[in-house]
Amino acid sequence: MYEIEKWVWSQEDFDLMGWHDVTVHAFALLPERFEFLLDIDYILKWEEPEPPDRYYTFWVSPATLVFEGVQNIKVDLDIGSIQDIDLQGIEREGPMPALNGELIDWNWIIDANQGSITFRGTGYKQYFRRAPIRIRGQGLEQSQRGGLSFERVESSA
Repeated sequence: MYEIEKWVWSQEDFDLMGWHDVTVHAFALLPERFEFLLDIDYILKWEEPEPPDRYYTFWVSPATLVFEGVQNIKVDLDIGSIQDIDLQGIEREGPMPALNGELIDWNWIIDANQGSITFRGTGYKQYFRRAPIRIRGQGLEQSQRGGLSFERVESSA
């Protein structure tokens, strides 16, 4: 069993986090709140194969990733047929003063196999919605993750 250390992570945890091979099921914009949201399957841990098995298994949990203070979004994705988006990673450049002079901004780059999403924003929070499940693949089935959601859970249920 894999225990989640904490149920909400933020930009202060950026150096501890990684989004390689994370699946994005949906994304949304909330312009009135300056937010960009992603519904993802976050890989918490890769497990080495246990002989005679030759394949890794993964501890995966559905999560809502909410970028805050977002502006200047550019989406450049070539999805082709309908499919999930697979991330290579998330990078940030900065910090720099925000346009209003009161906050700190970062340039965010979401790198996916299908292209990229770039924007400027102040930070993020990532909310885990369920305890992780150990699976062979890197993405959960809709029934395992409770369908699509942008729910923000503050603690374990």
